[in-house]
Amino acid sequence: MGGGYITKRLPLLLMTPLLSGCGSTPELKPTTLATAAVLPQYRAGDTFLFSDGSVEKVTAVRGDKVDWESRGGAFRYTTYRNFILPKQQWETDKKRVTVQYSGDRNLFWPLRKGQSEYLSTVVSVNEKPGLSSKSYIQSWRCQVGGSYRVEVAAGSFDTQRIECDRSTLMGRWMQTRIWYYAPEVGHYVLQEDEYAPTSIRRHTERRKELVALMPSDLHLSAGGIDSPEHHFQQALETLRSGEQSEWRDSEDRYARTVLLKRSFRTQQGQYCREYVMKRRDDGRIQHYQGSACRGEAGVWRIAVARPGQQRGAL
Repeated sequence: MGGGYITKRLPLLLMTPLLSGCGSTPELKPTTLATAAVLPQYRAGDTFLFSDGSVEKVTAVRGDKVDWESRGGAFRYTTYRNFILPKQQWETDKKRVTVQYSGDRNLFWPLRKGQSEYLSTVVSVNEKPGLSSKSYIQSWRCQVGGSYRVEVAAGSFDTQRIECDRSTLMGRWMQTRIWYYAPEVGHYVLQEDEYAPTSIRRHTERRKELVALMPSDLHLSAGGIDSPEHHFQQALETLRSGEQSEWRDSEDRYARTVLLKRSFRTQQGQYCREYVMKRRDDGRIQHYQGSACRGEAGVWRIAVARPGQQRGAL
């Protein structure tokens, strides 16, 4: 898609406070959502980097189903756009798992505090290489909680809390999962899990927070001076802190606004900049913070280290 153009630089009138420090537990503060928590919209190529080292990338969107890969493609799975529902299937080099769910695929959306639903699923596990199989029933009880301002490595976001408890057919508790969904990102920015002890696992608690977000531009032109990527590179290279610049396509269906917050150098001397990005994609609007560092040949790459720690670039 060609014909994009860049508007003039605009001085920033209201600065967003910079993040500082990095605690082991993300900070939560009650808040009110300014944006309705509607069903997420994903595009092939959308990539989310989390603090546990996972890189989760959308490989395809098929109606209300989304195909993902992680661990460099070693872990492939399919979810619904409604991520509250259990994964439809996942596969590793050792097994393939499918989950049958016959209920409303848009259950809970748009999110409203106090919503509570019971989900029943049939899980089928096929072990490789012989593909011996077994099936069992699991149930989920999910509830939408309140709204919280969450501060994670990727920035501060207004979120809606969703909590689900997983149990066996006989009612034995197996897992609790909590998401904090950020409408301005269109994905959760914090996920917390607690697992019951088993014969091969102790009682376990896990947490992962969003470190960096890289929405896809695969649906736009591949490159050139009219591309949003070129605009992003130019903004990072030329704008002063407090300035912003906007890119739009010729039909005004897509827009990118980059606001530069501050510049800094890593301990190794690498030049980096913090920015705020606002994206409008044919109805999908995203607003988030990020950092990028100048690499070889002057190319800027997204930085993924936590605020307050040494930053590097992808």
